[in-house]
Amino acid sequence: MAAPASNPDSCPFCTIAASFPPHPPSSPHAAPAAPLDPPTHIILATPHVMAFLDIQPLTRGHVLVCPRAHKERLTDLTPAQSGGIGAWLPVVARAVVKVVGVGDFNVVQNNGWCLCSPSVYVCVCWRRADGESGVRWAGVHAAQVVPHVHYHIIPRPSSEEREKLLAGAEGRWLLSRLDLNALER
Repeated sequence: MAAPASNPDSCPFCTIAASFPPHPPSSPHAAPAAPLDPPTHIILATPHVMAFLDIQPLTRGHVLVCPRAHKERLTDLTPAQSGGIGAWLPVVARAVVKVVGVGDFNVVQNNGWCLCSPSVYVCVCWRRADGESGVRWAGVHAAQVVPHVHYHIIPRPSSEEREKLLAGAEGRWLLSRLDLNALER
C-alpha cells in the first residue's frame, strides 16, 4: 500500500511554520496568533529552518529540526535547503546537550511513511557498558509519522537517568508499546 499523498494544508509542521514567523535566534519567540493544538515550543525559527520540541519525546530535550518548506523526504530537498538544515543541526544539538546536561545524543532522520499507528513503530537506541551501541526499529517501515522531512535530536541519558525514566510513567508508556519479540528478530 502506498503512502497517502502529502498535503501542506494538513501538515502539522507546515501549521507550525505558518504560526511562527522567522525571527532572530537571539530574541524571544512571540506566541502564535492562534493557539496550536497540541501546543508547540519553538526553539528556532529562521526564514528556512525551524526547531521545536517533539510532542512525543523519547527522552527529555528531544527536538525536531525541519525546513519551513514542505518537503516529504530528504531526497526532495534542494542543496540550499539541505545546507540550511546542515548549518543549524550542530548549533541546535549543542544547545540541547548543554540544556539537558548530557554528552551523548542521536540524530535520526526517517524516510518512509508509517501506514499504521505511530505506537507500533518505536526506535530503540542502545549502548552497552563496553561502548557498543546500535539502533533497532520495532516495525517494518522507516517510521516517518509526519510526511515533512525532519531530523530528531535525541539526548541519550546516562544509565542512571535511563533507569529513572523507565521506572516512571513515560517509561511504562514506552515499554507498553514496545514489542520486544520484534526487536529480537
